[in-house]
Amino acid sequence: MKSKVVVATGPRQLEIRQLPVPDDIGDGALLRVEGNGLCGSDADLYSGESEGIYFSYPVVPGHEIVGRIERISEAARQSWGVGEGDRVAVENAVRCGRCLNCQRGLTNNCASARHYGYGKLGVGKDLNGGLAEYLVLDPDSSVYPVAGDVSVEDAVLFNPLGNGLEWTLAAGRVEVGDVVVVFGAGQRGLCCVLAAREAGASEIIMTGLARDESKFELARAFGATRTVNVEKESLRDVLEDNSVDVAVDVAPMTPVTVTEAVDLLRPGGRLVIAATKVRPVPIPTDRVFMKALQIQGAVGGSPWSTRNALRIIGSGRYPLSQLHSHTFPLEETERAIQVLANEVPGESPLHLTIVP
Repeated sequence: MKSKVVVATGPRQLEIRQLPVPDDIGDGALLRVEGNGLCGSDADLYSGESEGIYFSYPVVPGHEIVGRIERISEAARQSWGVGEGDRVAVENAVRCGRCLNCQRGLTNNCASARHYGYGKLGVGKDLNGGLAEYLVLDPDSSVYPVAGDVSVEDAVLFNPLGNGLEWTLAAGRVEVGDVVVVFGAGQRGLCCVLAAREAGASEIIMTGLARDESKFELARAFGATRTVNVEKESLRDVLEDNSVDVAVDVAPMTPVTVTEAVDLLRPGGRLVIAATKVRPVPIPTDRVFMKALQIQGAVGGSPWSTRNALRIIGSGRYPLSQLHSHTFPLEETERAIQVLANEVPGESPLHLTIVP
């Protein structure tokens, strides 16, 4: 038995391959993939911009994974509480739960962490990315039941929504009445807006570019009280100085948002950096010092945020289906990533799903 997979072999180089499905799954499980969501990090992987930061070629991409358990060991059945045929969401990080960082609650910095969608082909199990028909689940995986009546496009949103909750609530510690700025109008920025609304923020401002105008209406449906096209108006003109309690920066490759956040945060305010910048970022440390600001890095989600994301998806309180914009088959992954990266004229991408 073989599985069709997408393999990234180098910058802007994708191949469809057939890889063997192992008979021996050890203490883990075999997942039949129903769908895999795409995010900006997949575009960075495709372009090669993030090579050497958290992956190296060749790799089977895909880390927003929903599927059904095809085969499962008794150990995994006992550990995860699921069985064959069950529909599950798979958290992309595989953590040991035993190292010092895990014991301290810093699970996203697990000393031996592995990540679905970023494991090098030829090291460990090759079926380790979601852009495939089948995925071999590690015994230390975190899996969560998904209701059968949730569409695959909505189900894969557990990942960006979980990130939004983690970055805004766990890292940013948004409270009732806070003024929140979200830098970046992509899928995760929209999910951060939703998270701030869940926390009871009094003002939620999202920034974006001219090309993001179509996303601003959805941002307002998710709870934004103001949207700012930074190519037309200055965020400083919208806000009073030092009026922001929490700034969440999810604008990739955009160093200026860090300095803007430091400038606008009130004394004691909090900045969460949750986007890869690659380029050096000039941080005005004197202002950080004088205003007693707190700067927090945030990457990925957690069991807490994933469970709450699935709860919100199942509640139907938000028009999450509007966050989904495209569905592509596995064979059209390259075009899907190009659409996501705004390389295809006439397309307005938000969240994209690949279905095998």
